[in-house]
Amino acid sequence: GPGQQHQAELPGQLEQQRAQVREDPAGIEARRVGDPREIPLENIDGQNGDGHRVRIRGRLRPARGDDRAARGREDHVGMRIRGIAAHPLHAKRERGPREDDERHARDVGHGADAVLYWQWRSALNGQEQYHGSLLGPDGTPVPIYAEVQQIGAEFDRVSTALAGTSPQARVAILNSYDSDWAIDFQRHTQKFDYVTQITDVYRAVQPLAESIDILSPDADLTPYKVVFAPALNVLPDATARNLLAYVRQGGYLVLGPRSGMKDRDDALQTARQPGPLVDALGGHVVQYYALGAPVPITSPLGNGSTAVWAESLIPTAPDTRVIMTYGESDTPSWLAGKPAALEHTFGKGTITYVGATLDPALMHALVASTLTAAGVEPILANLPAEVELMQRSSPNGSRIWILINHGTTPRAIDTGHDGVDLLTGKQDQHTTLAPHSVAVFALARTR
Repeated sequence: GPGQQHQAELPGQLEQQRAQVREDPAGIEARRVGDPREIPLENIDGQNGDGHRVRIRGRLRPARGDDRAARGREDHVGMRIRGIAAHPLHAKRERGPREDDERHARDVGHGADAVLYWQWRSALNGQEQYHGSLLGPDGTPVPIYAEVQQIGAEFDRVSTALAGTSPQARVAILNSYDSDWAIDFQRHTQKFDYVTQITDVYRAVQPLAESIDILSPDADLTPYKVVFAPALNVLPDATARNLLAYVRQGGYLVLGPRSGMKDRDDALQTARQPGPLVDALGGHVVQYYALGAPVPITSPLGNGSTAVWAESLIPTAPDTRVIMTYGESDTPSWLAGKPAALEHTFGKGTITYVGATLDPALMHALVASTLTAAGVEPILANLPAEVELMQRSSPNGSRIWILINHGTTPRAIDTGHDGVDLLTGKQDQHTTLAPHSVAVFALARTR
């Protein structure tokens, strides 16, 4: 805590330290200038600087020691590991007041149980001297310090209610590192990017489903009503069995273009796409095309286009449904009139294959139709586009709503539920969120 001395703990890479002691003008704590958590250790275990972790609980205090060896892995800044969100403080990018409050509320809403800052104090040497920090090189706070103090105080007010809660997603998106590598190695067109396929789906799903889990294709999928698998290029037999079991039991599986092309060894499947899922789909890909110009798509869901990748499909089962069709182009095309997406009932569930990269409007229409069919509805309907709602719940029935106004104008919200705003203490179903502000509601339990 404040005023507490910390002993330097070095694994032998730094032979001596400067022993000069400065009293922190902010009263945070007296620290040795040579503390290894303030001076980067260069080229140790492939790292250019020593990792420093700060736990925010009302007051700022550094966690003890360098425990990377005990963890066996580096908790890189910007990654969330075991419910911890780590944020770099980039001094060169100007941020508005309370933007960090929005970011941390979103982290907690999406499952983080702690927030860590990088870095505590400016590095006196090494390659990260210009990296953002909470304290400057003189040990005094920089402007963001007061905001982080306020965030810590807010965490104190909500931490008891949040304890034991977590997000409960009804929708999952599969992220396949094997597919990412395979596509990056043979893109066939520089416009096709695996990560973009993931984020395009995420942007369409998030406003409608609110909470989304990002999973390995081999994860247990039974808790989810809908699973999206964008560009699942590498599809080993074991993964295919996992997906088939999920659909057979009532799940909705939506595959994106280039799915099921490769096996576990990155060799082409001997069956047409989607490989081991052909029979369940009741159809397959006939041919694929990297596009030089947009191709129109017509659908009962709405009309749109594809501009990056297009696959012509053919149904092979009498009950397979064509839900998207390529339209006529200005020039002769192999795609005109051919199916762009198929849908088929398999067991108690539904499998959909979309053979084209969709424009945002058509992607949104596809996602909305799928979620409606699966019974996935927003937690709170008719929210303004700038307002994000995240729910955390516990097995005993408690529910916490985290609301964020990402916009620049106030937004009135009717929660439709009795409860209390844990940040203000106000008990009301109606609230007005100021621009870039946060509300944390503990909902009254229903009997």
